[in-house]
Amino acid sequence: MDLSKLDLSKKANEGSVLNLVYPADYTDPETGKEYEKGDPITDEKGKEPKQFFVRLLGTDSDQYRKLSNRSLEKSFNSRDKKKKVDIESTQREVAEKFAKCTTECYFIENGKEVECTTSEITRLYLQYSWIKEQVDEFINDRSNFTKG
Repeated sequence: MDLSKLDLSKKANEGSVLNLVYPADYTDPETGKEYEKGDPITDEKGKEPKQFFVRLLGTDSDQYRKLSNRSLEKSFNSRDKKKKVDIESTQREVAEKFAKCTTECYFIENGKEVECTTSEITRLYLQYSWIKEQVDEFINDRSNFTKG
C-alpha cells in the first residue's frame, strides 16, 4: 500500500452529490401521496421528476479546511472565560461553512427554483435543519468522496 493512493483531497475538491431524502414519513396535503423516510425528494411537476440535491466539497477539500481554520482561529482569539457560548451564532457559522462548500444545488421552494448562492443556501440550511443534518452527515463521511 502507498499512502499517496489515499490522498482524499482531490476528490474532496471536486465534490460529490448528496441527493436529499425525506427526513420522516410524509403525506402531501395537496395530493395525498405518501412518502416514507428515506424516499428521494423530487420536483414532480415536470414530465421527468428532478431530484433535490446539493454538490458538496468534502472535509479534505481546500475550501473546507480554510473555513475550519478560520473558525478555529476566531474561536481561540475570542476566548473569554466569562463569555457564554452563543449557540445561534455557532449554528449560523456551521450553516455558512456548509453553504460555502455547496457548489451546485437544486431545490424548489414556494413553487420556484432556489438560487444556489451562499446566502440562499445558508438560509435554507438554517430554516430546514433536516437538510443541514443530511449535509453534515454526508460531508463528514469520507467514503462519499472516495468513489470514482
